[in-house]
Amino acid sequence: MKKLSKNENGFAAFEPLVFIVVAIILIGAAYYVGKHSNNKPVAQTSTASKSTAAPTDKEQVVQRTKSAYTAYIKVASSQVSTDFMTSSGYFTADFKSLPGGEYSPMLCDQDVIPQSVNVTAPVVNGASASVRVTKVLSKYSYPSFTVNLVKTGGKWLISSTDCSQYIKAITS
Repeated sequence: MKKLSKNENGFAAFEPLVFIVVAIILIGAAYYVGKHSNNKPVAQTSTASKSTAAPTDKEQVVQRTKSAYTAYIKVASSQVSTDFMTSSGYFTADFKSLPGGEYSPMLCDQDVIPQSVNVTAPVVNGASASVRVTKVLSKYSYPSFTVNLVKTGGKWLISSTDCSQYIKAITS
């Protein structure tokens, strides 16, 4: 048998040490991951329970307002010659009968058709509610205005808009 030289023997002596260091690093990494991971149990919910849960009044107000404005924007931007206000089910009879006058009661403006709207700050008080609507055109957001809704026959309908703050902001 051949005798091991100092280099070969020296490396062989370090193998157990390298194994121990690698084992310590792996154990440390496992401990770190275990300590910093979210160990809370995941709630078991089925999609059936989510779809059957009725949205809150605030959620309904926001969804209904957003749907009405999204539909209106599509009609207004495509120049379809239909009377959206009277033919859709988003508005009360009183709101449908409002004259346009100098501005659209729907947008508080005559010329600006937004690309989208943001609907925020729902306040529900029994069968009436209000939200803030902000028109978005490109990356510019116009001042917001208030949209009032009433619950009629289980649906939230737009009953009026308060454009006073919007008009004050764009004319000052």
